[in-house]
Amino acid sequence: MAGKTSANHLGAAAGDDEVDGEEDGGQPPAPRAPRDHARRDPVLVEDYVEEALAACIRRTCGLPSSRPMAKQVSAVTARVVGDKNSRSRAIVVRQGAGKRDSFILWVSSRDGFLCSCFGGHENTLFLSVSSRSSTCKHTAALRKALLSSGVNASTFCSRMRLRADAEEFAVAEDYGSAVVWSVLYHSVFSLVTFSGANAATCIAPCCRRFRGRCGHVRVARDRLGPDENNDAKFGTAPAVVKARADARRPPPVAYDKVLASEEEDEGLEKLPSDTMRGARPRGGVEPVGRLARIGAAARCCRHSW
Repeated sequence: MAGKTSANHLGAAAGDDEVDGEEDGGQPPAPRAPRDHARRDPVLVEDYVEEALAACIRRTCGLPSSRPMAKQVSAVTARVVGDKNSRSRAIVVRQGAGKRDSFILWVSSRDGFLCSCFGGHENTLFLSVSSRSSTCKHTAALRKALLSSGVNASTFCSRMRLRADAEEFAVAEDYGSAVVWSVLYHSVFSLVTFSGANAATCIAPCCRRFRGRCGHVRVARDRLGPDENNDAKFGTAPAVVKARADARRPPPVAYDKVLASEEEDEGLEKLPSDTMRGARPRGGVEPVGRLARIGAAARCCRHSW
């Protein structure tokens, strides 16, 4: 009985399918509409990284670049740093204020895309002598940015390729209270930062064991000079950082001084006046004292009535 029941059910289902096919005219189902692969608006930090890299790549290759206007400035910045003498260049990307929010990208002498970042685990010193590339998320974002920018990879590599005999150099960028050094040492770029107590940190994966006294740190200290942490331009001592912040602050105008003063009238006598006053009052205008007396007399008369 079970076998007959299942057969009957299968026959009924087949009959229903035939009826549905006859109602539809025997036509196959309509094809699905193609999925829209248009690029969505940037939402995550990774989206802004790709957007900043694409604009930086176009500027590097001498092409015009544009970024959408917004009410707030993007938290992701990508800029090219390098040495004029050796023509060694790299791209420094910042996506926040912390040390882990910065990384540096460059093209090796064998056209490999390399990266030095806190999340990396590959020895870029070994990769720099081969044609292999780093496998971190930053190099993946660089490849996506190359596709979206419309720049050929060979053109970009010819502009950014690092020479095998590139000389050591170090350049600093001031980001508010933080000073980040972009250092090239033994064909490996890295970012070096100094704390307020003059403790150095290098983010290159090949310098993890000696990140406070590696070759990148030595090159940065040589560039700082004998003053090191107390350098007026690139030092990170608290007093030096405060002095740089005060120097960047615009000088207050006279009106701001009046608002910030405890006495509101302080400094007003030195401001130019736009009211011209004569030696005597104009005709037909009663002095204030006389008007006050006239008003008092009128009130007394009303009360007496």
